[in-house]
Amino acid sequence: MTVWNAPPRLLLGTVLLGASLLSCTGPQAGEEPFDVVEATIHEMQQAMEEGRIRGPLLGIPVALKDNVHTNFIPTTGGALVFDGFVPPYDATLTQNLLDAGAIILAKTVMTELANFMAS
Repeated sequence: MTVWNAPPRLLLGTVLLGASLLSCTGPQAGEEPFDVVEATIHEMQQAMEEGRIRGPLLGIPVALKDNVHTNFIPTTGGALVFDGFVPPYDATLTQNLLDAGAIILAKTVMTELANFMAS
């Protein structure tokens, strides 16, 4: 997978928000975190003014090992038998990265099932 065919969910935050978010503060206690996926530009501008979009990893590009589940990029573990398999849920690691504002760009190549061998 390349950056150009990544799901819009992954790239929208980086493309629309850019460097202007780096000066924002995180959500205050009891405040709902801001979701950029369905937001209009006006809503994004308002959220930036209120300091509600920034997470600790905002805009940091990440590539995950291909045995970490993502429900928006196939997870194969390097095995042909899992070619095109998209898990029905995200791994805790994946969800934590997304919640912190990281941008998951791709999966990395690995040996089949991480070189797992059975006797």
